[in-house]
Amino acid sequence: MKTSILFAAAFSGILFAAGAGTVVYRVNGSEKSISDAKLISIDNKIVTFKYNGGTQQISVGNLVKYYDSDSGISGGAFDDGTLDYNVSIRDVTMPERGMTSSHKNRVVAEAKIRYVVDPKLEKNRKMVIREPYFYLFVLSESKDGSRRAHHVFSYPAAAKYRTKYYNEPDILKQINSPDRAHISGGNFNTLGGLSGEKSFKIALKGIGERKIVAYTVIAWGKDREAGRKNWTRSGLSVSENWFMRIR
Repeated sequence: MKTSILFAAAFSGILFAAGAGTVVYRVNGSEKSISDAKLISIDNKIVTFKYNGGTQQISVGNLVKYYDSDSGISGGAFDDGTLDYNVSIRDVTMPERGMTSSHKNRVVAEAKIRYVVDPKLEKNRKMVIREPYFYLFVLSESKDGSRRAHHVFSYPAAAKYRTKYYNEPDILKQINSPDRAHISGGNFNTLGGLSGEKSFKIALKGIGERKIVAYTVIAWGKDREAGRKNWTRSGLSVSENWFMRIR
């Protein structure tokens, strides 16, 4: 305990005197490193730094060394000890329009997405993953088909960003956030268990009575795209990456 406190005190002097550098840390008994990391703070034995468009955290006990940018050590991607995984999007139930009838009233319609998580098991790693983030891109058109509009929805709420199109830098900020939930075999029960099929619904707010003519669902796993499903209404022609259109 005393050693950790003394190390934190010495390290904080380096932290605030340095710019971006290389951090060597310990995860699952092995040493890893990342380069071009900007150290921010040490608080309650947690080291926080900026890296790859987001922020990451390491406990003081798992921090091994810090080098400035001229160390010559090449760093890889940040490894928080969680498992990589793929997502199989089994089915998307999409309404015809953004509104539907309920007890003689028109209400906001919902899309339902069913999926399965497939963790990549690794020796000496616990069954823990980062919560999957989903982005649903919808293309709608006016009643007469003369105008089309783009819409983006996300799940869970923490995955949300503010554009109508695919924006990878913004997505990476959410993916790399230290606030992103870690899910284990225990607490994953809230989502139906780590194995087996899971599902969620997204309210299609903002589409209104417009007809839905195409969608793309992209699932993000640990630090990369982990699954995708596309659909286009029969007889309609759209580009393969219509949702990446630049405004």
